[in-house]
Formats: sequence, structure tokens, C-alpha cells
Amino acid sequence: MNYFQVVQVFIRTPGGSIFGRRQHGDKDDDTAVGPCRDFVQFMNDRGGNAKLVEIPGAYHQFDSFYKLAYFGDIENPSQCANTGDPEGKIYTLDKTGKTYPFNSEGFAALRKDCIGRGAHAGGSGIEGVGFDLWTNFLAETLRP
Repeated sequence: MNYFQVVQVFIRTPGGSIFGRRQHGDKDDDTAVGPCRDFVQFMNDRGGNAKLVEIPGAYHQFDSFYKLAYFGDIENPSQCANTGDPEGKIYTLDKTGKTYPFNSEGFAALRKDCIGRGAHAGGSGIEGVGFDLWTNFLAETLRP
């Protein structure tokens, strides 16, 4: 099984409660963990019950079948965290504060300014860690 770097699930119960779970390797150099922390806080500030699980020693694609390796030529979006404001019709690149039009051309320009190259990816050496975390979360959340 291959569980990718940031896996998330949000469940709304019949009573309206929202439970969320995100899993992220704490050494992931392809997808920054900071925006994930911010998103969980955003959900919880609005009445959700979200949790971020940071898996020690894990990189991108931490529950993969292949061994950890460095891929020097892949796109790396770790510096591309942005805030979209459809009403103001802009994207703001969080790292620099630079703004872009809120359309496909603006998003393409934002990516051009922030995409890097290279990242680590592959198994964390803890076989099934993602699967076990998900199984437990779903059993706890969906149990009657």
C-alpha cells in the first residue's frame, strides 16, 4: 500500500460534528508541515475536532513500498503555501507576501515563483504505520 505524504480525512457525523485527521512525516521536505498545522487549527477554531499526526523520522510518501531516496529533479512545492481570497480576487504567497490574480494565470505565476526542485521520498522503515494510524482513527471515529 502507498499512503502519500499528507493524508487527510474529514468526517461529518449525523449529529453534525466534524472529525479530521492528517498524517504527515516530520522530515517531509516536499510538503511543508506548517500549513498543515495551520489548517488543523483553522478547523478546530471553527468547532471541528481535527488532529495532525506527525510521524517521527518520516519523509514524503512515508508508507511507501520503496526505500527512502532523494529525487533531485522532481518539483518541490514546499515553499508554495498561499492564501486565496476569491472576494479580493488575489492569491498571496505566504513566504513573500507577493500577490497574484485569483485565476489560473495568477496561480501559474505563483507556482513559477515558489516551486523548487528535489525532495526525499520513500518508506519510513516502519511498515504499515500509515495504515495502522488510519485504521485506529476510523475505528474510533465511526464506532457507534
